Amino acid sequence: GINRFRRFFVSFGGCIAGFQYCIPLLFIDATFLKSKYKGQLLCASGKNGNQGFYPLAFGVVDSETEENWTWFLQHLASILLPMGRVVTFFSDRNQ
Repeated sequence: GINRFRRFFVSFGGCIAGFQYCIPLLFIDATFLKSKYKGQLLCASGKNGNQGFYPLAFGVVDSETEENWTWFLQHLASILLPMGRVVTFFSDRNQ
């Protein structure tokens, strides 16, 4: 078979540590990657005390599917659950 990229997840330690001081809101969204390699960028951003966006995590996946969103949200949960905070999610997905 052909080896093919599927996905990766990134969240920097400093962003994880700083998120505890943000407003407990998390915005998740996706956008197309239009480079040579294509794919989808999945993002999770919080809101800081100055009403600015705060990057928490991102992932790159081969396509926007329920399986890839589940994978991304599971990784996000592994960051959020140890914090012990209740966080409200916002998404523009209609599915």
